[in-house]
Amino acid sequence: MIDSPIISNNTLFSEPHTLRAHEEKRGSSENANGISQKTSLMEFLREFQVLPTPIIRTLFNRLVEEISGMHSNESYHGDLNLENVSFDQEYKIYLSQAVHISDSFLDGVYVDLISLGEILFTLCCGALPYVSLEDERYLAILNGDLELFWAMNEEALGLGRRGVNLSKSGLKDLISIFLVGQLNSKHDLLQLFAHEWMKGATLTSVQAKSLLDEVRKKMQKMT
Repeated sequence: MIDSPIISNNTLFSEPHTLRAHEEKRGSSENANGISQKTSLMEFLREFQVLPTPIIRTLFNRLVEEISGMHSNESYHGDLNLENVSFDQEYKIYLSQAVHISDSFLDGVYVDLISLGEILFTLCCGALPYVSLEDERYLAILNGDLELFWAMNEEALGLGRRGVNLSKSGLKDLISIFLVGQLNSKHDLLQLFAHEWMKGATLTSVQAKSLLDEVRKKMQKMT
């Protein structure tokens, strides 16, 4: 059985936040399975919609490694989103050009952390954690009310009705850490690799290809 998070169709790709208005652009060079040599997370999620958890964890761990390296060098990205993060067939991460949003290094790190939380939430739930700065779910985070934030999202995504328990895997705690920027130094990102969810199973590129081939076959049977 494939261990996959639940996906919702209610807000995916419909709002201009982390998932900005997007016109799909495929690379000109494709492998035998029709996947471009370098694929954005946006394109990847569009293709599969529901991603197996080990695939998400493999990509996210490598993304965190990349951003942690930037932070250790007193730099930050400033514009992380599903369109600006890509990977190749070996699951090597590529980032778009960094954006200088503030003279404050810590402010830039804070933005990166929130963006990582948005990315992880969307990959796992198939929908945005919030769609605007006026969204009640976003305001709940600003007010420090994570319980309300999760309650509203779990209701919107129907996770409770599906019997999904995000707390059990530690995923809810990890996403919350990112969304509120609960890191105290540039070295804390590496410490998150000791988190319960981050320590779960990851895949080699060969294992990932085999698992995605299985997912494609199941998708074809459903069409």
